[in-house]
Amino acid sequence: MKKNTAWYLTALIAALAWIALILQLVLMIQKSPGTFWGVTNTALNYFSYFTILSNLMVAVSCTYSLKKRDAGFRYFFTRVETRTGIQLYILVVGIVYSVALRKIWNPQGLDKVADEMLHDIIPVLHTLWWILFAPRKALVWKNAAWWLVIPALYLGYSMLRGVLTGWYPYYFINTDVLGIGKVLVNSAVMLAAFVGLGLLLIGVNKSLPKKTT
Repeated sequence: MKKNTAWYLTALIAALAWIALILQLVLMIQKSPGTFWGVTNTALNYFSYFTILSNLMVAVSCTYSLKKRDAGFRYFFTRVETRTGIQLYILVVGIVYSVALRKIWNPQGLDKVADEMLHDIIPVLHTLWWILFAPRKALVWKNAAWWLVIPALYLGYSMLRGVLTGWYPYYFINTDVLGIGKVLVNSAVMLAAFVGLGLLLIGVNKSLPKKTT
C-alpha cells in the first residue's frame, strides 16, 4: 500500500510539473513577438529562470521514478542524493518566490494557474514526497557542497547573459540596476542559503527513523 501511495504521488507530481511547464512556455510564447527571433529569445528566457529549471528537474526525476528498470538516466535521477538536491532547488524556488517575488506582480487567469503550480503546489508536493518516501539516513554532509554547483553555475550564467543582453531573470541579480557589488552580495547570500538549507535537509534525513518494510 505504501509503495502504491509513493507511486501515485510521484505520478501526480510528474503530471502537474509537465503541465505547468508546458502551460508557462505556451503563455510566454503567446506574448512574444511573432517572429522567429522573438520566439527564440522568449524560449531562451524561459529556460533562464531557476524556477523553470528546478521544476524541469522535478518533472524528469519523477518521470524516471515511475519506470521499473534501474539503469542509465533512471539510476541517476532516482538516487537519493539527486532527489534531495532537486528537493533543495524546488524548496528554494518556493521560499524565494514567497519572500521576494510574489509581491512584485499579480498574475491573472492562466498565468496565475501556472504561477501557483510552479511556485507553490509542486514545491509543497515534492517536499511531502521527500519527507514521506525518500530513503533515510542515506546522505552525507559533503552532499551539500555538490548541490551548490548548479546554483553557482546558474548565477554565473545569468549575470553573464544579463551583461550581454540586458535581460535578467530576477531583479536581485540585475547588475545594470543594482551594480556589481550589490549583486555579488546578493549572490553570496543566495549561495549561503543553498548551503544552509542543504545541510538542514541532510540533518532531517539523518534524524528520521529508517522506514520499515
